[in-house]
Amino acid sequence: ALMLGNLEEAQTSVTLVLDSENPQTLLIASNTRAGILARQHRFYDARKWGFEALTIAKTLNDLPMTAVCNGNIAQLAELLENDSEAIHYYRESLKLSEETKNYAQVILVLNNLANFFISKREIQQAKSLIEKALLLSEKNRLMRMKPLLQAS
Repeated sequence: ALMLGNLEEAQTSVTLVLDSENPQTLLIASNTRAGILARQHRFYDARKWGFEALTIAKTLNDLPMTAVCNGNIAQLAELLENDSEAIHYYRESLKLSEETKNYAQVILVLNNLANFFISKREIQQAKSLIEKALLLSEKNRLMRMKPLLQAS
């Protein structure tokens, strides 16, 4: 439902699964709820659910999902103009993505962080991140990510 843009239906589905006692289900539901709220421009509420998802991911020692949650929180912090928090969570996401060798996630985080620095007019910092992402993309044959990075 969320992919099709039906936020109300997605919200209802997430509310139902939040009653689950399965931590993995709660993680996915919390992260999805954060995404729904962000799409509704309810950034503070989305942030709350993003931290809930992050806490569950850490408890489960789910490093790839912890990286994703950190990246989502960074984007929300950016939208809320909390620059230091945004940078902190982007860097946490980047560190975990590199540790787990999730190169697609590394490239995504580098791109998001570069866009953050572009918005702050720190062009040299952004350029360095984009170059790193492009090099990693070429090195690991993740060419499907390359058009996204070149559009930045």
